[in-house]
Amino acid sequence: MRYSLLDRANTVEGSTDAEAVQAVVDRAQLAEALGYHRFLVAEHHGVPGIAGSAPGILTAAVGQATDTIRVGTAGIMVPDHAPIVVAEQAAVLESLFPRRVDIGLGSSPGFTPAVRRALRQSEDAGEARAGFAADLSEVVSYLRGETSVTLRPSVDEPPSLFLLTGGSSRSLEMARQLGLGIILGGPRPAYVEGAVASCQIAVAETREEARALILPEVWAQVLSRSTGRFMPLRPVAALDEAELTAQQRQRIARGLAATVYGSPDEVTAAVTALAERTGAVEILVTGGSSDPGGQARSDELLAEILSAVDG
Repeated sequence: MRYSLLDRANTVEGSTDAEAVQAVVDRAQLAEALGYHRFLVAEHHGVPGIAGSAPGILTAAVGQATDTIRVGTAGIMVPDHAPIVVAEQAAVLESLFPRRVDIGLGSSPGFTPAVRRALRQSEDAGEARAGFAADLSEVVSYLRGETSVTLRPSVDEPPSLFLLTGGSSRSLEMARQLGLGIILGGPRPAYVEGAVASCQIAVAETREEARALILPEVWAQVLSRSTGRFMPLRPVAALDEAELTAQQRQRIARGLAATVYGSPDEVTAAVTALAERTGAVEILVTGGSSDPGGQARSDELLAEILSAVDG
């Protein structure tokens, strides 16, 4: 089984956005040394806790800082751009790093009405993503040379293209018709043989240490449902359950239950079960941490675990 990383460029309380962006590049270099197959970055706009707003540029920085690991996006959000711009970004990356680029394409619009306005989208999220299927098809057509407007730079072969999905029948059929790969997300991804399954994973010498790595992001996700703002990750020692409502505590428990964390033996068992349940040939490890050293150690342990699962 192949194993890869997705880094959203989480910001950490007390650190700068610039440090968060540079940390992505540093982590990619470590991932390459550890034998990870791909290193992917994401797209978020106007989110205080995430500095990764320009995945095409960040992918270029990662590609320049590495030599062999595959690089790309998971993903570029198609509703945020004109289809030709998405295709041009993909073509530029493929020209710079031939046969190393993977482009994941998603359907999420801006996170809030204000961000959607800034992106020149409808303030209604449903309306903002209404044209996704047609726009996705247009992106693919540009990259395959099937449009009246010629894509520049031209590429002999387009980069590998993936659709980001929770596994709905509609999105799976869309990917099939367009000949796209699948990156499955969500707490219980569906069974799609040959897909890439993404999951938030942390591993440490003990289950409690692994929980401490994963808790800050789950905490921030839960609070964002109340405030509408995903904030920088806080050190685990600064998280006080007394500040939470009963509902928020329940949501954190559910959020943790949807992740994989624990000792190496516990994570090995969980990842093996995930692969069997989803039919995945690759695990895409997601999740940020407010502990850079702990995250680096988790990446190291995960590489050992997942290479063993690979046999």
